Amino acid sequence: MVAEVEVGRVLETIPYETLGPFIVPLGTCPACKAIFPTCLGIVGAWEHICKWEDAHGEVRDNVAEIVKAELSNERKSLSNIGDSAVRTLLGLLGFQVE
Repeated sequence: MVAEVEVGRVLETIPYETLGPFIVPLGTCPACKAIFPTCLGIVGAWEHICKWEDAHGEVRDNVAEIVKAELSNERKSLSNIGDSAVRTLLGLLGFQVE
């Protein structure tokens, strides 16, 4: 499994500033159903998932699997993950894209 720190580094490379206008202002954590302001960003959502280990393990594992698949794709650099993967990650973390 990819370490939480490594996943966080990959998530930091996603240009949230350019995605922000296309994301619904409130997201919902898929594990605990907490509502959060999406302006906290992708890393903020990831930190929430990591903080509450027991209830959020499945979401954390799913996000780590997507990141692992992207990192193993030799054609891509760390800072250039695919649009499909970004959309999947956003969905897994509770963001809704308009």
